[in-house]
Amino acid sequence: IKTVASYVNDRKRLAESLQEVFNVQNKISGKLNENLAANPSRRYMCEGTLSFIHKSNKKFYCFLFNDLLLITKKKYEGAISNLMLRDKDKPYKFVSQIKITNITKVIENQEQTNKNSGKYESF
Repeated sequence: IKTVASYVNDRKRLAESLQEVFNVQNKISGKLNENLAANPSRRYMCEGTLSFIHKSNKKFYCFLFNDLLLITKKKYEGAISNLMLRDKDKPYKFVSQIKITNITKVIENQEQTNKNSGKYESF
């Protein structure tokens, strides 16, 4: 019975993650480089705001998957966002995407060359 329960729970988590991938894709306007759900092993991890402090104060809203960082911008900020967005509108605009293997290499290189010069925050 434990094996069956474990199998059912794993399948439920898989279905929930796939649904979240679809939900994220439906929140984004603009041309994505690929269909997010096209990779069956893609799993939604988390999302949040990412700020670049060096030379500019740019804020992006990112979605992290097990194999991809999807970078977007909010279309509207603050109180105006609820007034400007209608139910059918997508609140985020596509900016870029980065494969996770590329992120790992960039962070490793940055840490090797500038041990104390950067500040990294997780989201």
